[in-house]
Amino acid sequence: MSYKRLIRPIIPTLIALSLVSCHGPENARTGEKRAAVTVPESEIDVRLLPTEPGLSDPNCGLNGAQGIEMELLRRVNAFRSEPRMCGTKRYDAAPPVKWNLRLLNASYRHSVDMARSNLVSHTSLDSRELWNRLDQVGYAFLKAGENIAAGQNSVESVVVAWQQSPHHCATMMAPDMPDIGVACVYKKSSFYKYYWTMDLGKPMSMPIEHPSQVGGKQRVPVEEKEKTWLESAVK
Repeated sequence: MSYKRLIRPIIPTLIALSLVSCHGPENARTGEKRAAVTVPESEIDVRLLPTEPGLSDPNCGLNGAQGIEMELLRRVNAFRSEPRMCGTKRYDAAPPVKWNLRLLNASYRHSVDMARSNLVSHTSLDSRELWNRLDQVGYAFLKAGENIAAGQNSVESVVVAWQQSPHHCATMMAPDMPDIGVACVYKKSSFYKYYWTMDLGKPMSMPIEHPSQVGGKQRVPVEEKEKTWLESAVK
């Protein structure tokens, strides 16, 4: 399947690289001036940030206070627990994935970007790709994958859609990407309304064997960047 690249104007991203304390730089008791407090991008929890007007939290308002994390982990890990056919390729059962805050942050920011632009693409409005977004949130990786979707109004429906697409199925079954973060952003005034991003990764702390080395004599980090996509609209 082929996809046309859409030409879009560059728009500033929603969330800055760091947060500044809402308190002023002056010490209330001593009157001394102090430096503003910033939070590194890698330590930000987007679940605790105020949402942009018109946009939902990282859960699309689904599943109440529990959000989508537990259901997503349950469904994805149940799928990975058995051998699967992704198109014509067979994948062995894979170890369970675990939730990663930095991947959640990256996926949420991309879902916000798609909801604001009303487009479904792996390229952000400011031309960043997956690996740029992971670098921004401080996730140093050896391998990363991304699934996106739009229009599905439940965790079950989006996971099933990914399972039924060979490329997205393959991403979910990758045994060497143990970290996952998934976000959904809802925008009532948009065409698709629900915008989903699933980011998976293998952190830099897990080296893999370089293909040029024979017999496991040397292990060095190898950067692999993979992306697959799913564009699904409400019908």
